[in-house]
Amino acid sequence: MNVIYQDLNLFYLTRCSKIHAVEKLNLSIAGFHIILALYETEYLQTKKIFVDQISSVYGGFIQKKVPSKVDFTIHVRQKNYVNIRKSNKDNEVQYYHVENSRKVIETYYTISLHQLALILHNVLGHLLRKSGFFLHASACINMRQRVGYLFLGQSGSGKSTILELLKGKYFAFADDAIIVRKLGSKFYCFQTPMLDKQLWIKKTSSGFLISSIFVLKKSAQNSIDQLNTNLGLKLATKSLFTNTSNHYSSLTNWMNYMSKNNEKIRSLSFNLDENKLADCLSKQSED
Repeated sequence: MNVIYQDLNLFYLTRCSKIHAVEKLNLSIAGFHIILALYETEYLQTKKIFVDQISSVYGGFIQKKVPSKVDFTIHVRQKNYVNIRKSNKDNEVQYYHVENSRKVIETYYTISLHQLALILHNVLGHLLRKSGFFLHASACINMRQRVGYLFLGQSGSGKSTILELLKGKYFAFADDAIIVRKLGSKFYCFQTPMLDKQLWIKKTSSGFLISSIFVLKKSAQNSIDQLNTNLGLKLATKSLFTNTSNHYSSLTNWMNYMSKNNEKIRSLSFNLDENKLADCLSKQSED
């Protein structure tokens, strides 16, 4: 495997590597504190665009108070060349690298917002190994009771549709992915750094106790039924977001959740009548 350096700027200043960070953004995601250390750069507009994008999309994650404990640090620097990893016939541009400490990553102002989301996703996958996992799910929050409802299902099962139907009654929390994390003896849902399909869903660092996890099924009637344990495990496990580095830990944490909360995983049959659907959820929350 070879690394090829392509210089994109003949006026690259080697002294840039010696410049110290002068600004930090403190992100709180799923109860973890992640610092973005923003280094000085002569390309002020590039830095401004980078910071403005983060503030616009991740404003709800940004904390003014400096945390007493930092879980991970991401150094952001100016880089006027790209690293290309060459393997066989493929070339892959590297947009970040892990430094000597497993709790530090370096990346660059020129990355896209989607690439930053992937970096944060990988960071959280590392931090969640002992306490949580990602689920491919949508979610809404019952703000009166401060609890979350999670909705699982294959593509086309209605995860985004049910969020649209319920957004007048419940707080729309996520439409594609969610973080489940155990804090103490209870499990909470948090938003992920991944970009939601719906722009009107706003990011927040708040977590909510999980009330129920529903496996969706479109139907003529609205009803909630208990799932067979084995079926519930099989369907829900397919919704885990994992990769080679965190697959085992995610599966272990999911099994831990199932062992204590199997009765909270239910089947939700629903139609497009938003009022009857909301009534159905309201009745189950009162049980």
